[in-house]
Amino acid sequence: MDANQTITTPPKLSETPELPHGPEKLLPAPTYRGSLGAAFGIVVILIIVIIGALYFWGAKLTEVPEVEHDMTGGTVMTDTAK
Repeated sequence: MDANQTITTPPKLSETPELPHGPEKLLPAPTYRGSLGAAFGIVVILIIVIIGALYFWGAKLTEVPEVEHDMTGGTVMTDTAK
């Protein structure tokens, strides 16, 4: 140890410093405001899914069945839906 350092005893329990106190008046909790962001996102996704479903449904309705000719000169309708 250096000559300048002295050994001190820890303070007694009655001499311990107090912990700092928080502010006397606490700030009020922020009020809850509902967010429309999530609801708006869900509506946009549903609209996109509905438009896609209508697109594929319309493509299925306009699909023309394939016509094959047999050897006897008649026509045979075949179902192309799978």
